[in-house]
Amino acid sequence: MWNLAHLHIAINHIPVVLVPAAFVIFAVATWRKSLPVLRTGIVVGWVAAIFAGASYLTGDAAADVVMAVEKAQQKTLDPIVEEHDDSAGWALGASILLAAAGVWGWRRGGLGREVTLPLLVLSALGTAIVIRTAELGGRIRHPEARSGFVAPPEPEHEKNSGGEHARP
Repeated sequence: MWNLAHLHIAINHIPVVLVPAAFVIFAVATWRKSLPVLRTGIVVGWVAAIFAGASYLTGDAAADVVMAVEKAQQKTLDPIVEEHDDSAGWALGASILLAAAGVWGWRRGGLGREVTLPLLVLSALGTAIVIRTAELGGRIRHPEARSGFVAPPEPEHEKNSGGEHARP
């Protein structure tokens, strides 16, 4: 059965891909001096902001589901979820700021530094923020991504895989 936690997991990757894509598109637009490419980057930034907003709005429901399922891990997960939630607010803000700068850049209609430089800087900053937010979110369900994680020893039967047989 689908719920808001499923929706959060399904859509939260979209801004993580689109904000860096907008940065690359803005860089290409600046290098090629192409207004259509710049406008493509602006539209990509707008779509990223829409999905960042949807991800943010579904985040609390996703946290509630995780906490309900992982009662035994609540003391471990509480600070991880809180740090991810704080970073998600920054990611949403960065995405909205990028989208607003895109509106301004579109209306401005030029390729001068007064348009391209703010878009490049905001998309680079937004890229760093959404990637950090994604990494923090991954720690919630992936203990191997948490600091201090130590991998368990490899089982004996896996050490001898690849056609080799254990020798006495």
